[in-house]
Amino acid sequence: MSQFEITEGDNIEFLATSIGDYTIWLGMSGTDTATTKYANNPRSAAKFQIDMDKNGSLVSMNRITFTNPRTIIANKPHIETRNTQAITWVVVRTGTANTQVKLRWF
Repeated sequence: MSQFEITEGDNIEFLATSIGDYTIWLGMSGTDTATTKYANNPRSAAKFQIDMDKNGSLVSMNRITFTNPRTIIANKPHIETRNTQAITWVVVRTGTANTQVKLRWF
């Protein structure tokens, strides 16, 4: 991967085959499991966009679980922004099996 690609951000996409929580690591490498996905990119995010083809929730970010998870509406982008590149992982929750999850970060 060139420096240009890292500067431009990256994306990850997967099929969440069952109802439940899925952890997505942005700034870390590892081996994917059924419910944990690694971007294999050393860059954390200042901004990211989540798209799901079915309704879901943003449950936590950077080890902080939200009191009230943010709803992600099917086929409508959900965008989060910070002043610094400090977002290293997010947890999304699916309410329906076989939900397509796409995350793009910068």
